[in-house]
Amino acid sequence: MQVDIREGSILEADTDAIANPADAEGKMEAGLASMITEAAGADIAQQVAAKAPIAVGAAVVTEGGRTRFKAIIHVPTMPVGAASADAKQVGQATRAALKATEDGGFKSVALPGFGTGRGGVSPEVAAAEMFAAIRSFSSSPIERVVLIDTSSDIVAAWTACIDCF
Repeated sequence: MQVDIREGSILEADTDAIANPADAEGKMEAGLASMITEAAGADIAQQVAAKAPIAVGAAVVTEGGRTRFKAIIHVPTMPVGAASADAKQVGQATRAALKATEDGGFKSVALPGFGTGRGGVSPEVAAAEMFAAIRSFSSSPIERVVLIDTSSDIVAAWTACIDCF
């Protein structure tokens, strides 16, 4: 499995699917989720809301809507009512996104820095957890994982942790 690290918008990724750090209640109203809704269309937000609540460690897969992606994988990093995320939840979200990628037969997926926004997990801790989860899928048929975020801090943490893989 190839792992690429990029700074930029996940909506620019050249992958089959993208992962959205979803709200466990299925709301697509803030941050990256609202940007994805704007690009993909409101029907994507309705599909996610209809399947809520979403447990940490689970994923909801929707079509790509108006984007060029085959799918959008929605994975929460915090349970309903939580004010922050922790390292374990970042790992669970990453594994859920990769399992959904694998189950959907997608060859590539783009992941943002899970838990590093509203979740409050440090970029270094999130990077280590994400790479541990990716490593656990090393024998997967997934060909490529693109780690992409607009935050230079998480990009630097991923770059520093690439040897973790």
